[in-house]
Amino acid sequence: MLQTRAVAVFMMVAITFCVAQEVMAIGPVVVPYSEFAVIAPDTGSMKPRVLLTFHLPDALSDVEIDDAHLRFSARVDVPLFVPTGQTLLRCSAISTAWAPSTVGWDFPWDSPGGVLDEASLRNAVVARGEHTEVRIRVADILQHWIDSPSRNFGLAVACADGVPGGLWVSLPGEGSRRDMPSIEIHYSLRDR
Repeated sequence: MLQTRAVAVFMMVAITFCVAQEVMAIGPVVVPYSEFAVIAPDTGSMKPRVLLTFHLPDALSDVEIDDAHLRFSARVDVPLFVPTGQTLLRCSAISTAWAPSTVGWDFPWDSPGGVLDEASLRNAVVARGEHTEVRIRVADILQHWIDSPSRNFGLAVACADGVPGGLWVSLPGEGSRRDMPSIEIHYSLRDR
């Protein structure tokens, strides 16, 4: 009986060890943005929308995303009459191909401001500040891009409609490299 228990415990430990060996978490991998554009409904608008593309490395072509965050530094303007000093940012996957040199509020979209995947919508509450650190969880969007690379048209970030506030993201010439938009990715290798 004692020998049977010892064998059973040994087998449980061995099985646990084998399972732990199968799934190996890796990361973080930081992928900087590739291209960007800032579009707005009119000149001087307090509601610009920042469009970003990310070219994912081939090493991520067959992985499970455990966690991923879009992160960047931004100037977030929130009117003083907002007692919390916070605003709501929205981040969505873009559903249509676009080019930084030709994109605008009305072009190449079927609807003004871009064709966004509303199912991918992610929100983040951010505070007023000159160099506000913004982190928005985008793991499911990244997994979708890995599973369907032809659907990777980038991300759109803006203050939510109807919410007071403005967003200015650090882009080339406006901040340090670490302030620039990037996606921090934690992943595991898929079972083969």
